[in-house]
Amino acid sequence: MTASPATCRLRPLSAAHVVNRLRDLSPRERLLALVFVAALLFAPVSSAVRLHDTWLPAGDNALIELRARDVATARTPLVGQPSTSGRYGKDRRNANHPGPIEFFLLAPAVRVFGGSAGMLATAAAITGTAVFISAWAVFRQLGRRAGLAAGVALAAVMWTAGGAAMVNPISSSIAGFPLLCSAVLVWCLLCGDVRVFPLACATMSFTAQQHLSVLPSAAVLSVVGAVGRPLSLSPRGVWGGGGRDREVRGRL
Repeated sequence: MTASPATCRLRPLSAAHVVNRLRDLSPRERLLALVFVAALLFAPVSSAVRLHDTWLPAGDNALIELRARDVATARTPLVGQPSTSGRYGKDRRNANHPGPIEFFLLAPAVRVFGGSAGMLATAAAITGTAVFISAWAVFRQLGRRAGLAAGVALAAVMWTAGGAAMVNPISSSIAGFPLLCSAVLVWCLLCGDVRVFPLACATMSFTAQQHLSVLPSAAVLSVVGAVGRPLSLSPRGVWGGGGRDREVRGRL
């Protein structure tokens, strides 16, 4: 007995495992999605453009620019910015923030466009990417209306946060929206969407490297993702209906 093509394709056992894909949208819906994405990205882009003529790297931001220029040289940074941790404990020495990933992301734009424009553009790109991924992840799990609602909520968060919070490359600010994006992606993993796992790891890696104060939240999200995901494969599962993913992969 031969299986039909329909039964040979990987397919979910329940609606809970059906994800919404952008490529499944009609041409008109794709055009509307592009307009919506442009509107969503307007806040960080407009903030970077508005600050370009008046903003210059100073203080910690000036040090960040210098370390971004050190990338791919004999002084390539291997840790993050120095912190003021010595003020809060018995050890007088200041620990560095965890990682240098922001310097590597800033380096190309800083060298091409200069310190001010390069840093603002990169920070706007980081915020815009985090916001877009968050809205897309909600759409992927819950559909068009929920994705639209998530986008509106994210736009409200951006506008109320202010322009400086969206495009300031300082490590204590730039981690905010990526942390929110990491939380949304961990939620997707718990819902059974294993395909976002590499994206969740990349977003969490960037977030955790930015600032010592972000580490507790990043650690909690990492533990929830690492522990909750295997539990969702157990017979009872995280939400009481686990085991489906193994059944889905076994049915071809």
